[in-house]
Amino acid sequence: MKRALLCFAVATAGLDACVAVAQAPREMEEDWRNYDQHRREESREWLSVAVSSVDRRGSDEDLVDDSAAFTLEGGYDVFATQVVRAGFEIGVVWSRHEVEQVSGTSSDPKLSVARWNLGVRVALESPAPLRATLWADGGVYIRDENSSDEPDIEQNGGGSYVGGGLDFWFDESGRMGPFIRYYDFRDSDLDEVLVGLSATFSL
Repeated sequence: MKRALLCFAVATAGLDACVAVAQAPREMEEDWRNYDQHRREESREWLSVAVSSVDRRGSDEDLVDDSAAFTLEGGYDVFATQVVRAGFEIGVVWSRHEVEQVSGTSSDPKLSVARWNLGVRVALESPAPLRATLWADGGVYIRDENSSDEPDIEQNGGGSYVGGGLDFWFDESGRMGPFIRYYDFRDSDLDEVLVGLSATFSL
């Protein structure tokens, strides 16, 4: 009888150990998700870098070629929950374009364009395990163009922009994904469409 009870106790202890071992990875994963979510909820500041193509759309007489653009932006989420985040953003988008030969120049002039943005951004967080963020932004911008070769082609002024993207989290503080943005230049018929890839980091 004592031997039977001892065998039963040993078997029960072994079963409990197996259950604990089986539950440990699940508990660790849940703890990591909770930490991940808590980390994302606490962090309100963010920084983003991006590379994109610039598609200039306007008059057929536009002598400026399409080019690549580089973006540096940052922001602060004034409103933040597990599902929705909203706040302001500020940044700059820079590109350098070639211009068709004008005024008898020996080579194609260059045009540098800086777009200084100020706007708002709203983000929608997806539930686990997808871990994705759908966002949209919009605001106003100031356009600063500079060409030492052909200053007459410069178009300085301002306008508005609107865009959006879909980011996928690759760790607790970083996400990456495609985006698109449309710039409306109010001082002429020039419009621009940017399509590219951005990486955003929570600070």
